[in-house]
Amino acid sequence: MRALCSLLLLSAGVLQVSAQLNATFVAELINTLDLANATLFVETIHLAGDTATGQSFLADLNQGNKTIFAPNNDAYGKGFDNRNKSHADLGDRLMYHLLPGSIRPADIGASPGHTVARTFLLDNQMQHLEGDQPQALVLTTVHASDLAQIQVLNQKNPVSVVHSTGYKNLVIHIIDSFLELPPPISALSAIPSCVAAFKQCGGLPLLESTRGVTLFAPNDAAFNAAEQIVGAGGGLGLGNVTLLSIVLGNHVINGTTTYGTQLTNGARYMSASGEPLTIEINAHGTFVTSGNTTAKIVQTDILAQNGVVHVIDTVLASTNSDNTAAASAYSSAAAAAAAEASQASRAAAAAPTGVPVNATSGASCVRAQGPSFPWTWSLSLPGGAALAGLVGAWLVV
Repeated sequence: MRALCSLLLLSAGVLQVSAQLNATFVAELINTLDLANATLFVETIHLAGDTATGQSFLADLNQGNKTIFAPNNDAYGKGFDNRNKSHADLGDRLMYHLLPGSIRPADIGASPGHTVARTFLLDNQMQHLEGDQPQALVLTTVHASDLAQIQVLNQKNPVSVVHSTGYKNLVIHIIDSFLELPPPISALSAIPSCVAAFKQCGGLPLLESTRGVTLFAPNDAAFNAAEQIVGAGGGLGLGNVTLLSIVLGNHVINGTTTYGTQLTNGARYMSASGEPLTIEINAHGTFVTSGNTTAKIVQTDILAQNGVVHVIDTVLASTNSDNTAAASAYSSAAAAAAAEASQASRAAAAAPTGVPVNATSGASCVRAQGPSFPWTWSLSLPGGAALAGLVGAWLVV
């Protein structure tokens, strides 16, 4: 009771955030979090409450179904400290822990599959996706015996849901670590050789400043295997900045964030160098082709601040380019993103949550809708198997 009283005093200012937000709702939510060992998360909410983002977090919290990933008190012992963060930064991090719709284990792709789900993080200082789209989370469900545990991928520390509860319109997943925001591409530890190559040709600033990119990033083994070609004096020599820029550009879809759950068999994209990228999906996996080179995608959906990275096992050694085609593709992508953002802002807030869409072959496609973002898609498969096929226009990877 003493802890609850102190929390209520701590949150006295928060209770005044919005006339629409019932003080009883907040008090009971605080009690729910306190009982779930998430007292320090309440402190985070309080500290962020004097910022516009923190107020936005609370303003419509009781409107429509939502999901909160709430770090427990132990999570704050893993290097995260409220006192070392600005209140504005805490507000942005709160929005990354809040998702539209009710998301439960059955709505999430079973490992080795996964689901990409939108959050409420929209701050342009923290994410640079096309069309002002909110940043995403990558979730998977791990089945052990009769238990299903949600895990959050792409985090420095492994993040697991240790307990789930609920309060009124909220699904609350208590997690064992604070969620880290997706970093710039240059900070991704999975692709150091690829980042070094972009630095070598001077293309890294443009890659990281573009709103919305999809990077098919060769892993270190791929660069090592291509050493005879990419080595000094070769046709794609690192000293030949022009050719290297073209080759690397043929690994990028410019102006579009295409998650692995959206890569479909036979899909064609235009690269930043103006050459087609073709996707093939078969019993052996998912492949991308540029020119005469095909690479297997060995890891999908590594989130970055301005897009997504898919790791491939071969350097796409295409030196062809078409600047006109590249510019046209980027313009089309930017226009499509703007149109989608406009449509999302006009979407009805009362759309149902968890409605199966295009469900076939024992798989379910669940759309978890929220008031501002009418499409957060997730796919789940029975039995935990990965699906190498199409369900509507979406794919589990």
